[in-house]
Amino acid sequence: MKLETSTTTKIALTELEKLDPVTIYLDNPAPSRGKITIECFGKSWSSLWPAMGGRRVEEFFVSCNDDYLAGNLSSCRSHIPVTDMEELGEFLRGRIVEQRRAGELDKDDARKYWDEADNITLTSDYCSNNDLMYDVLGDDWWLSLPEKENPDYNYLVLVIQTVREGLRQYIAQGKEVANG
Repeated sequence: MKLETSTTTKIALTELEKLDPVTIYLDNPAPSRGKITIECFGKSWSSLWPAMGGRRVEEFFVSCNDDYLAGNLSSCRSHIPVTDMEELGEFLRGRIVEQRRAGELDKDDARKYWDEADNITLTSDYCSNNDLMYDVLGDDWWLSLPEKENPDYNYLVLVIQTVREGLRQYIAQGKEVANG
């Protein structure tokens, strides 16, 4: 068994305008290798980078964009399928009108699907009206579902932006102390 030790730095960001306090744990066990753990209001996100081009994890983190960091810290997607059945019905009716005008649906099918659009039940593994979905959206209909912004992703991005700003201040303080 090999025992390795490292020093972890804890940074607390408080008195934030749009967030509860955020705690950042930085671990730089070796040159160009680091880990960050972020906690806010009972949620936490963590990532490890084994190669950061000679930088410490805090320097690497501030140089990355929101989407890259969110993808490393979480599997949360930026957009999620609309689960509100009323919104789905409205989307389907819009497609029905488009297809009817283009002559892709006959009058009877268009009327039938229009009437059924609000009564569809859709979950991750069940659709109450496959005929409607296939005829209106196509063979891969599940790929055509409308999406909306994911509030969990937006929250994570807000946390990331706040952490990035806090780390910039932390890095600047370290340079001032070194130069002071």
